[in-house]
Amino acid sequence: MPGTNHILVLESGDGAGPLMERLVAVDVTPVRVSHVHEAVAVLEERDPLITAALVPTDWTEDNIKSALKSMRSVGPASGVLFIAYGKTPDAKARKRLR
Repeated sequence: MPGTNHILVLESGDGAGPLMERLVAVDVTPVRVSHVHEAVAVLEERDPLITAALVPTDWTEDNIKSALKSMRSVGPASGVLFIAYGKTPDAKARKRLR
């Protein structure tokens, strides 16, 4: 049975299969999208209500910044928690992304 918590997952080039399995195992329903415009549409729709958005760290810094800016611009997204997943960027990259 799908979970009642819905998390938006922006997929990376490497895919997010193992992450999806883990989310389902803890009763979370992943809403998978491949592009930022799809993510924005889901957030605008508000059905299902998204509580968090997972953004891959293997995107370029510019793509990550642009994605976050686009998703934050959506009114209903104001309560969404943004979480990075994937390989940890080096210290310099983390500082630039903040």
